[in-house]
Amino acid sequence: MSNIFNHETAEPALQTMAINKIIQHSFREEIIKNRNKKTLRRLCSNMKRYVRVDLHQKSFQLCQNKPKIFIDPVNSSRSNISTSSKIQITMQKYTDSLINSVKDWLDYHMSACFHRTTKHMNRIYFLRRFHQFSYHPDGTINYVKTARNILTNDKFSQIDKYAIACLYCFEEEIRSIWPEISENVHVDEISSDLFPLQHYWTCRMTNQLNKIHSTRNSKELSVIMQRFVYRVWEIEFFWNRLSSANKEFAMRYFFSENIQYKMEFFVKCLCSEPNEELIRRIVKNHGPSIMLELVTNSHNCKFALPVWSRIGNMFEGEQFIQIYANVFQRRDNNPDPNHQLEIEQKLCIEVWNSAPEELKKYASKSFISSTSMALHRLKNLVNQ
Repeated sequence: MSNIFNHETAEPALQTMAINKIIQHSFREEIIKNRNKKTLRRLCSNMKRYVRVDLHQKSFQLCQNKPKIFIDPVNSSRSNISTSSKIQITMQKYTDSLINSVKDWLDYHMSACFHRTTKHMNRIYFLRRFHQFSYHPDGTINYVKTARNILTNDKFSQIDKYAIACLYCFEEEIRSIWPEISENVHVDEISSDLFPLQHYWTCRMTNQLNKIHSTRNSKELSVIMQRFVYRVWEIEFFWNRLSSANKEFAMRYFFSENIQYKMEFFVKCLCSEPNEELIRRIVKNHGPSIMLELVTNSHNCKFALPVWSRIGNMFEGEQFIQIYANVFQRRDNNPDPNHQLEIEQKLCIEVWNSAPEELKKYASKSFISSTSMALHRLKNLVNQ
């Protein structure tokens, strides 16, 4: 199942990849060159200003020295990057993306592990010791590879590395580091609410499993339901150790929470879980509600079609119609002008077009025999 949890994005165009590489190089060079506290304090305290002025300008200067990458294929005479406003806009976009990605990474790790392990650890302290971020092709930070880079960096203490290994459930590294720190790490000093993963692994390493709270007789289920455990790689380790009954319980919990990070994990579980009977039970009890949240929620709509391709053939006729009845009802109850009606409309049509033929036949017969307003609106929708 692990491959399902990988960061999946379409391969960017060569030009975009080149821009990202240049921006990443500029960022790395800036950190290396300006490791004094004043410069890094400016970066950490006002990243948006740094994006607009410093990093963008430095990256743009580098691009001007590499014009061949940026030749306009339609008009090859426009080989000078300074004449291409499109390239400048693209560069600004990915510069913003990189800085926001670094800021999110720092915010997450400062609170999730370093805040507890090192008294003086903060963003400035961290960046003075580390600049080897790894990136996905789309320019965002690859968290797992970056974590492994930290584990090989001799500027961090073994306790800091232990915190990172726990956060990413790197079991082999945890066991390797443990003998060097065992005398200085104590279970009772680690909050299971604030640092559930460090608490879990320290309980395991000290053979104090009785101190891990159990939900439905499962310590692993208890951990993944913690509010500070929400990254895919954190939950995946425990997910593969759950029984079928507890997976079903966890999926219901993630869906009912309807929080973005839990919904994303719910979708990944739904699409990757090999137990067909488990998925059928989920669809039977929650199918129309699942599709409603995916079709009408602007944060989750990107998951709608992948999920539908996985579970569409498990729907019964009435459930299929109920998807649209729910969508129309929510639309009527949501007068918000910012509601993404166009995207929702498109998804509704694509769900219909990719539905199994027996479901469409069932709905079409219902058009004739029913006076339901929802069915009347569905008929108009699919006949556009």
